[in-house]
Amino acid sequence: MLIEQIEILPKETIGEVCEFKAISPIYVKTQRLQDGRLRDFDLYPTDGKFYENLHANLAARFREYRGHDVSHDHFEIIATRNVKAKRIKIANNYRRCSLMEFEVQGSTELLEFAYEAGIGEKNAMGFGCLEVAGSTLGFPIS
Repeated sequence: MLIEQIEILPKETIGEVCEFKAISPIYVKTQRLQDGRLRDFDLYPTDGKFYENLHANLAARFREYRGHDVSHDHFEIIATRNVKAKRIKIANNYRRCSLMEFEVQGSTELLEFAYEAGIGEKNAMGFGCLEVAGSTLGFPIS
């Protein structure tokens, strides 16, 4: 592969309400008791625990990266659109992930971090990459 051009894109403006589009699948999991043992279960956006774990994971990664808690910890997905389930093979195991567009409300500090670092789990493998979608998704503008 030959690199022909590199360009620096302008920084996106992130406010307290933002519309994102996942450009790589979002992976979220939880642990549940099954047969007397804790086991990992992959989550889809149809499960309320998906959003709870998404927020908890983002806040924990923020704290780990920045060395302090977010000053105002608020992150709530208020609308989703075009949710598509995906199955991705990782090291001989299949993981359930989701592509989706969503409107989120939260602290600017946390939303900027989500945009820069991704959301969900396995971000180092490229999961949870977001792009700012502006007002093109058809969500009502508040």
